[in-house]
This record gives sequence, C-alpha cells and structure tokens, in this order.
Amino acid sequence: MLGVQMLGVDKLRDRLHNMVSNDKLEQALDMGAMLIEADAKQLVRVDTGLLKASINTIKQPRTRYIGTNKEYAAAQEFGRPDLAHYGYTPYLRPAARKNRRRIEQMFKKIIEKK
Repeated sequence: MLGVQMLGVDKLRDRLHNMVSNDKLEQALDMGAMLIEADAKQLVRVDTGLLKASINTIKQPRTRYIGTNKEYAAAQEFGRPDLAHYGYTPYLRPAARKNRRRIEQMFKKIIEKK
C-alpha cells in the first residue's frame, strides 16, 4: 500500500495519549485523516478514476494510514525513470503538507480543552 506518513508524530501521539482521553485523540486522528484523504482525492490526476476511488483511510488504534492499494500509485506520486514521458503528479504528500498546520491546531485545541 502506498501511503503517507508524517514523521515525528510518534512522540507527539504518545504525549497526547497521556494528556487527553483516547476518544478525543481518536476523534482528532479521524478528522485529520479525513482532511488529508479529501485533499488527496482532489489533487490526484484522474484518467479512469480508479486511483482516486481507491484512496482511503485505514483506522488502527492511535494511528491512521491514508493511501491506496493500486500498484501504479507510487509511479503517480513519485514518478518513474522508465516513464519519464508520462510525468507524475504527487497527491498524497501535498495533501499531508497542506493540512499539517490545520491538524496541529486541532490537536492543540483538544489538549487545551482536556
């Protein structure tokens, strides 16, 4: 599965777990994943629509994985030397970058509310 991982959030996630209820943390993770998934679907280049339709979120305790199971997803996100003429259009990484501050603010509000 091709997905996006935000590095450095493991420590934050562990600290948040100790500061807020698990329900609030799970809710914030759901909201953040929803933002990234929605923007990835807006940013992905559409030929047949299969890649766009396959972008989803896998939910695990204290973790969300946003990505796709399409084998050509990585070529679309990162490009391929053997398909240089085809080009590529990143969609997962830009979606994560676009929403990083907004997600940080959501977590900050959750911490402040306790």
